[in-house]
Amino acid sequence: VNVFEIALLNSHDNSSGQLSFNGIEFMKDIYCYLVNNDTVMKIDYQKTYSVPLSKTVSYHTVFITENVQFQKSFPKKFSVSNPYPNPFCPRTKIQYTLPYRWHDNGKINLNSYVVSIEIYDIIGRKLRQLVYKKMDPGHYSVAWDGKKQSGRVVSSGNYYCIIRADNFVNVKQMTMIK
Repeated sequence: VNVFEIALLNSHDNSSGQLSFNGIEFMKDIYCYLVNNDTVMKIDYQKTYSVPLSKTVSYHTVFITENVQFQKSFPKKFSVSNPYPNPFCPRTKIQYTLPYRWHDNGKINLNSYVVSIEIYDIIGRKLRQLVYKKMDPGHYSVAWDGKKQSGRVVSSGNYYCIIRADNFVNVKQMTMIK
């Protein structure tokens, strides 16, 4: 996905302006995310769109992609699935979503998330670091094979997966059975 930001200057104190995408008919699918009503709109290059303008500069984010499912799969909110299968033996998987985000002024925040995914036992001991890296918005999954950092398989019991992405934290409980 290619991400572009359009800045519209309101020089005539209007409440809306016109936006067109002439000359890009041979490009990939184009979508625009409208922050004010939290929707993703597919752009038709043959149309002109009315866009809201603020008193100074209005920012609009445009995504160009070949993914025909982009509109349905656009990551708007943090989410973490329940581990599956759960209980598990010997492996379980968790899916998670890192959303696109915007600054208060409407500019897109293109900074990557620092993502950490760790496994803890029931008394709070860290057993394994599954992920620690910078990641862009999108849909991801991580699997745990029931092993500690040392490579030894854990015993039957309850374990916790803690997912952190910047200020977001989510905890999921999993049960290993042998």
